[in-house]
Amino acid sequence: NASFYRHLHISTAPPPQLRPSPDDLVGSGFLRGLMTDPGFEDGFAWWTIETTNRAVYADFAAARTGRRFLEVNCATLEGDRETSLYQDAPAPAPGLPVTLRAFVRSPSGSPVQGELVVWATGGGDTESFSTPFTTAGTGWMEVRTTAVPIAAHDTVRGQLYLRTVGVNLDVDDVAFYAGDPADLPVA
Repeated sequence: NASFYRHLHISTAPPPQLRPSPDDLVGSGFLRGLMTDPGFEDGFAWWTIETTNRAVYADFAAARTGRRFLEVNCATLEGDRETSLYQDAPAPAPGLPVTLRAFVRSPSGSPVQGELVVWATGGGDTESFSTPFTTAGTGWMEVRTTAVPIAAHDTVRGQLYLRTVGVNLDVDDVAFYAGDPADLPVA
């Protein structure tokens, strides 16, 4: 039952660690949002990916959070069949905000245009809410759109569209949730 210790002097203070926001916890999968595997840690089995090329890379240093991220590109912008990825979820009550947030980047640094869209469908009407984006540099950039559906719907879809041909786009830490993320249950 003996112990000992030694204090070491640190020449510089370590940088403070940022506290994750509720959005970050949803995007990392710690709070239960509307989608499964928001950080691509299980590959992309839960996602519908309609891009020309797609790959999940396991690179802890390059991922925004976790160990993996998705890289996609498209060869054409004709129609929606080769330009998007999405997940569907049951729609919340009318008037409840639905937020879709993703972190994107261009690994080459070439600008990539895209669009983040929340669709509310079923029940007779379709409502959509979108935010266009253009990446800037190789760092992760947050993009978000919030929808407040007026009518009752059956389904909500969180969808990301590519609007640039032949340039890779990395995607990670996607948060898709209804209401306040701080009120979501633990996953």
